[in-house]
Amino acid sequence: MTGAAKMGKVRSFVDPPARAENFHAGQSPPRADEVRQELAKIVASTVFRDSLRLASFLRFVVDAALTGKSSQIKAYTVAIEALGRPASFDPQDDSIMRVEAGRLRHAIAHYYAGAGIDDLIVIELLPGSYVPLFRRRTLSPSTGPRMRGEPGELPNGGIADAIQALNDDQATLNAIFERLAQVRRQIEAMAAEIDTAKKLLEQYNLASRPWY
Repeated sequence: MTGAAKMGKVRSFVDPPARAENFHAGQSPPRADEVRQELAKIVASTVFRDSLRLASFLRFVVDAALTGKSSQIKAYTVAIEALGRPASFDPQDDSIMRVEAGRLRHAIAHYYAGAGIDDLIVIELLPGSYVPLFRRRTLSPSTGPRMRGEPGELPNGGIADAIQALNDDQATLNAIFERLAQVRRQIEAMAAEIDTAKKLLEQYNLASRPWY
């Protein structure tokens, strides 16, 4: 085996590509080390520095995807391992995953529209899934890197990404309203129990009064 062949073999072992199911078809997948470098840049950005929960969420799903554990990226697992929810967590009763996933997608879009606008590796979290996708982005040689803050500029991906960002925001609001409705029903139930307890106490007090 030649020296070049040996080096190629060593490099393929040290820097393996991301798993096939985690990158867009028709593109060569980013290497795992490239994805981890991109992850480090994202969580170190101002968008994520102020939200440890979102950073933990993103780190967990990216690490699971890179280590071949995509099948384990479920609402329950993410909530327990990344968001600190107790083992009794029930995704049907607690909307935290829907809320945080919407916030995470919005934060990622915000990063790539700002600090990460020229990044060549992109980490995405598509709606309906917590499994991240990794892809390479090629800048147009005719235009070069785009200027941040250019008037009328849409997020990376154009109108589709802009619409998706709005959909994510709407999904987050819907999850919040759903949770508020649950809290309201709980408060109403507690109020009914308190009212029943008051009536029982009144009946008890009347029954315990002397009749002389």
